[in-house]
Amino acid sequence: MQKLFSRPPVWVFWTLISLACFAVSACSWLEAPRKEASGLVMTMSRAELNLNPARDVPTNGWIAETLPANGLSRRARPSKNGAINAWARLSFTTAQFQDQPIALYTENNREGVVILLNRTEVFRNAPNDNARVMGWNHPYLVPLPRSLLRGDNNEIIVRVSSRQGLNLSIGQVRVGPQAELVKGYNLQHALRISGPMAANFTMLFLTVAALFLYVLRPTEPTLVWIALTGVFWFIRNFHFFAYEAPFDPKLFMEVSYYAVFFAIAASLSFCVDFLKLPNRKLIVWMLFGFCIFLSLIRFVVVSGNGPDGLINLASLAIVIIVTMLLIKDWFRRPTLDHGLLVSSVLIIVVLSIHDIGRSTSLGWWDGMGFHAQPYIGLLLFSVFMVSIGRRFIEALNAVEQANHTLEVRVASVRAELAQSEFARRELEVLNAVESERERLMREMHDGIGSNLITALAIAKQADESPRTINTLKKAISDLKITVDSLAPVEGDLISLLANFRHRLEPELKEAGLNCIWKVQPCPSLPWLDAVNALQMLRIIQEAVGNVLVHSGATKIEIGAMPYMHNGKSGVQTWVADDGQGLSQAAHISMGRGFGNMRARTLSLNGDIQFISSAEQGLKVQLWLPLVRPNTV
Repeated sequence: MQKLFSRPPVWVFWTLISLACFAVSACSWLEAPRKEASGLVMTMSRAELNLNPARDVPTNGWIAETLPANGLSRRARPSKNGAINAWARLSFTTAQFQDQPIALYTENNREGVVILLNRTEVFRNAPNDNARVMGWNHPYLVPLPRSLLRGDNNEIIVRVSSRQGLNLSIGQVRVGPQAELVKGYNLQHALRISGPMAANFTMLFLTVAALFLYVLRPTEPTLVWIALTGVFWFIRNFHFFAYEAPFDPKLFMEVSYYAVFFAIAASLSFCVDFLKLPNRKLIVWMLFGFCIFLSLIRFVVVSGNGPDGLINLASLAIVIIVTMLLIKDWFRRPTLDHGLLVSSVLIIVVLSIHDIGRSTSLGWWDGMGFHAQPYIGLLLFSVFMVSIGRRFIEALNAVEQANHTLEVRVASVRAELAQSEFARRELEVLNAVESERERLMREMHDGIGSNLITALAIAKQADESPRTINTLKKAISDLKITVDSLAPVEGDLISLLANFRHRLEPELKEAGLNCIWKVQPCPSLPWLDAVNALQMLRIIQEAVGNVLVHSGATKIEIGAMPYMHNGKSGVQTWVADDGQGLSQAAHISMGRGFGNMRARTLSLNGDIQFISSAEQGLKVQLWLPLVRPNTV
């Protein structure tokens, strides 16, 4: 539909063609039940008319004229005061109807209607001549009693009466089988009375709903135009189905007539304001200015008993001018809203031409046999509500989308906050661990370390045995290694080895060993925390200790480099000496140390190898993975 209504040049052309075809088809279809379907229904096209104001049937002054007879007001009203009457005398025979129930159908009579069959009253649409009856748009089906019928010639007299200032006319009269006439009567009653009543009270209900919405959302001015459209069209259309005027009939009809100008102005103002036409405020002011101007002109014309047909054409011209502005703006901004509103206004133009042409002041055609104007208000109102509803749905969709986006953003922010909170708590834990590590390091250094150094000094002064002094030195060395492992290394194996070398150099020099440092740049090991660092240093310490105790070497080599092992990236570090290697006895005596080294290596998910020869000494190779399987 969006694509269909967004091509204005083609759509306007086909809209006009479709409206014309619809009008022709509707006129043919609606006129069919009103014609002589069986050939027995007689349409009284000629009658004798009499404009005598008396209440009794006139005895003279009858003139043969054609029915329907419209525009009798000026002929029947000798002055501006008092009620006016018109009489119509018709005749028919009953031979062709045989024994069928016979009825009379009549329409378009203004206003009070009295029907006599052979000078006996058989129908009256008002209890008395002073009733405020509004009969101009009501169809009437009057059964004709068999007891009053004469076989050869029957006389029907129709008297219509109108109050001061109201029109006077005698409409179409048909006589025939009641079963045939009731079809057309039911259709006309539905189209003239029941349909407009349902349409306009529906529109009134929607008007109240629009006002309620405006109270809830006073920043939406289009709701005011919708409410004004509904109010003015209801006032205009009420007289189409009202059986009795709620107050003085003349004033009631005048209010109905003038309401159409304001209804047109309110309807077009909605279109102009809703579509945001350029200079829309000026257009709205001009519309209501023309509305007041036409009202004044009509008041002057009607006060002088002049016809108001040209004024109706002038109001139609205003509608056409604004419609052209809407179409022009549609060319510039082809949207669904433009398409709906322009199409509805084009339909209204066609229906207005239809109604103006069948008005009593012009009488160009009978058209569909009823006025379409009672449905115009509901049509406009429905299109307006659809347009407002469509924008309301779009606004709801936008709100839902905004809510969805907001929910996604809130969820993202919550996730970020949760991650940030987790990071904050993790940082707090790390800070606490770091603080505790530093405290332990200070305690071990200042407490245990200080005591061990004091004990070593005392042992030296007391000439204790070398075994005691070496044990104290080894304890101090172990303590230093443990303290170094507690320092944050952040996976830096090279720094850890450098600290280890620094701690051992005095001991190596004392043993007469030359330390060779062969360390290449290596990647950091993310899993190498304090616990794992201590495990790794214990392995290196064990390897160096073996060199000092068993190898008889003169130099020791400590190195590290990146290394692939079984297709996995990692770092290989080693401790090598130029000693005598491992004898069978040394293997046996060092079995526990090798076992501990292998166990520590397994806990690190690494690999350790011992390469020994009498010529090259012993080389302990430790490979550590870049990523541990249990940390992935």
